[in-house]
Amino acid sequence: MTKFWQAIGVSAMLALAVVAGRAAGRGVETHVTPLPYAIASAASAPVGRPFFGIHMHRSDRGTSWPAVPFGSWRLWDANVTWADLEPKPGAWDFRRLDRYVAMAAITHTEIVLPLGMSPRWASANPDGPSGYGPGQAAPPVDTNAWRDYVDTVARRYKGRVRYFEMWNEVNLTSFYTGSMERLIELQRVAYAVIKGVDSENRLISASFTGNTSDEVYKFSNYLRQGGAAAADIVSYHLYSPKVHPEAVVPLVAALRREMKAAGAEGKPLWDTESGYAIRRDPSMGRPAWMSSDWLQLDEQTGAAFWMIGYALKAQLGVARAFHYSWDGEEIGFVGGRRDASPDTLAALKEFVDWLIPRTPAGCTFVESHTACRFAGPNQSETSLLIWSRDRDRPVGLGTAQAGAKGLRFCERGDREFVVPADGSVAAKACPIAIVMSGKASNN
Repeated sequence: MTKFWQAIGVSAMLALAVVAGRAAGRGVETHVTPLPYAIASAASAPVGRPFFGIHMHRSDRGTSWPAVPFGSWRLWDANVTWADLEPKPGAWDFRRLDRYVAMAAITHTEIVLPLGMSPRWASANPDGPSGYGPGQAAPPVDTNAWRDYVDTVARRYKGRVRYFEMWNEVNLTSFYTGSMERLIELQRVAYAVIKGVDSENRLISASFTGNTSDEVYKFSNYLRQGGAAAADIVSYHLYSPKVHPEAVVPLVAALRREMKAAGAEGKPLWDTESGYAIRRDPSMGRPAWMSSDWLQLDEQTGAAFWMIGYALKAQLGVARAFHYSWDGEEIGFVGGRRDASPDTLAALKEFVDWLIPRTPAGCTFVESHTACRFAGPNQSETSLLIWSRDRDRPVGLGTAQAGAKGLRFCERGDREFVVPADGSVAAKACPIAIVMSGKASNN
């Protein structure tokens, strides 16, 4: 068992995460519970390239475009907020955003442009603190200034940017300090403006983050007060940086319940930001913004968690998931003093290439491992994606699967193998894929 898994402990893996359930007079209540025995897939179509989303901070300043076939790009922490675009009234600077839009066209990538972060001149609290510059976390004092900003951006990029997202992480004061009423008022304006420019435009709701009952409760209230009605897509940041990525299963169940109660059951749910701390360079210190109880993953475990997170979100019907971030020094795979190894980067690409043509078909969670089923790409083919939560574990697939082809995504060198005559394989912390020779079992 690696030092990482020793630090987590098996019991912690079986008591993973937040389940939010309705409680009288409170909205949601937190329970730390085992995972369900099984989940049925909420997806009805093969995984597509747009499902794989990315954040890049320096794509115009040195970051090479990834070989991983990402299909969506969220421009957060990319220096294109309102404060960046209009630092003075009417003095627009679109140079960087123009470059991003051009890159997206060349790479056939769909952009998500977050709206918000008031310039100091427009802010209701120009000297107020934020995670960025003074005044940026406060809403604008003048609704007309907001309307002009949204209209200007939507018209400039008409037909090239179709996805706009309301304010980032509004449950954190680093990003938003106004009232929910004011936020929803601004959101209704933005919704009307972008639809007026192009009826094909889509507005994503303001994002929330956190896997506690308090944060889900805030999200629920926002949806009910009008956040769901003035949005085409619902956003939540599915971070679980302190626990295994299987924590996303009960969290998404909680969010789905609140979406249904708010009348947003039929709207897509997007994870517009999530990730883990990946320590590519052991000498790197912990940044000031990172909580001390975040997991500190080595490169290979970070890649494993990345794959597991995407696999589970696909099974849960999350329509798009955006990794934060590709070139983040403390939380990504490239950038800083040392990039991830070529083997790791190749494994990420290989996993995406494997998953894209397949349709999620449900998962089973048992004490030793998890197995998720995927149909296709051929009608007669079913594959299992299997991983262990603590250490290598034997998994019996049955002798009928002897000779089935397997793929170890995180192995160095030759990743392909064949299931032996006894039908057993070793589940590892990083997923392995088995193309079943017949109907998939529920192992």
